[in-house]
Amino acid sequence: MADTKVRPVLHTLQEVDEAVKRYNSTDWQPEEESISLWEAIREASLELPSQKDPLNVPGEDSY
Repeated sequence: MADTKVRPVLHTLQEVDEAVKRYNSTDWQPEEESISLWEAIREASLELPSQKDPLNVPGEDSY
């Protein structure tokens, strides 16, 4: 049986935020867990929709 890396799957922005906090709190040693977590954060960040509308200007409705 071959070694396989188990990469967490992040489904919500809250999960991504928690994963980033966990990643930032780890030691900067090259560990497979850190690499897998980084890959999961990257993939989820690219796939999940942003909550901010880039065309929405704060306060625009007050003009």
